[in-house]
Amino acid sequence: MRARFWSQPSWGLRALRGPIIPIAAMAAIAALMPLLWLSAPVRQAHGGLWGALPVDSRAVAATPAAFGFSPQRYESALTYGMGVYFAPPRLTLYAAPSDDAPPIDVIRWTPDSRSLQAFSEARNQPVAASAMFLCYYPQLRLAAMATLSENGDGWAEVVADQRTGKTAWVKLRERLTEEAERDAWPRHLGQLQTWLDFVRYNGVASGVYWLNGVSPYDRSPRMRPEDGAKLLPIQVVRKLNVKFARGNWLLVEVMDFDRTTPIGWVRWRDESGRLMAFPNFSGQSSSVLLGGF
Repeated sequence: MRARFWSQPSWGLRALRGPIIPIAAMAAIAALMPLLWLSAPVRQAHGGLWGALPVDSRAVAATPAAFGFSPQRYESALTYGMGVYFAPPRLTLYAAPSDDAPPIDVIRWTPDSRSLQAFSEARNQPVAASAMFLCYYPQLRLAAMATLSENGDGWAEVVADQRTGKTAWVKLRERLTEEAERDAWPRHLGQLQTWLDFVRYNGVASGVYWLNGVSPYDRSPRMRPEDGAKLLPIQVVRKLNVKFARGNWLLVEVMDFDRTTPIGWVRWRDESGRLMAFPNFSGQSSSVLLGGF
């Protein structure tokens, strides 16, 4: 499946024939206004090229097939870490990476549910899924937590509360084999994945959307994976197909109004580790594509 960035729909105006009816003319002008807005080029400082307009930040997409959430804002207080941990439906949090360490809590979430809450056994009450998960689509068996480190012995340190920054340790799948086999887990549950692999596999398969707050300049495709590289001479981007990821950059195939398809680069993560784009799971109806395990 060819991945894509979601953008505003393109608009056209058919030639009017016959007598001009005021109502029809007004409707035609109204249809033309989005095209005029989309076609206003953004002058860029590097190389004097006309830069591509951004993909609409509202393309964070409704959820036609999957119910849940993922990051929305670029400059947010979220902690991303070095990757994601795919939490199993019954997740035990530990104070230290040891079987002898006391459990801090057991968090339960329900696959296939349409609830944005999980349940804390320690507090004996529901908790907001957004407090601990960066990305949560229960219909896709996807509850991803930011991961700070792993010790090489089957344990990972995760952000257990995004509001306070509190961390905890969790067992990786290699230490949960009996539970995974008993409950027939999908192969991603209990696994750790770097952000690069997460975007590489899921961005190419599902497409990505821009987080709100990413500037038009940063959304514009470049000729090389460098911030100072010249921008592709495109006025309007109709669609961006993600080809693959390299470092903090995505190689994309661009379709413009002339239906040409030049190749260019856009950032998906800045130098500080903050995400600028995220895989578009909201439109998926089957399990996420997670290679490299």
